[in-house]
Amino acid sequence: MGGGYNSTSGIFIAPVGGVYVCDWTILTKANVYFHSELVVNGLRMAANNLHASNLKHRQATTMTIVKLDAGDLVWIQPYQGYKGTYAYGSEWSKFSCFKL
Repeated sequence: MGGGYNSTSGIFIAPVGGVYVCDWTILTKANVYFHSELVVNGLRMAANNLHASNLKHRQATTMTIVKLDAGDLVWIQPYQGYKGTYAYGSEWSKFSCFKL
């Protein structure tokens, strides 16, 4: 199947309906935090809370199972209401969804 992820927008579009596993990993630098959420069609479905302290980088992964219809949009964003967050991009932070 494949082809549901748009690397430009960072949005996954479910190619067919079904039950999906979605997960994401965030890396943040020392002494900061990053709160993130998995969103389906504008609704929060899961959240991740990462706080790096003691001068060390930290990484956190969250996995959730969601029922999606064909065409549903799924993405990761900073948790609404939090400011001052920091996360590494590129190869350090990841997002994926696959159908069970």
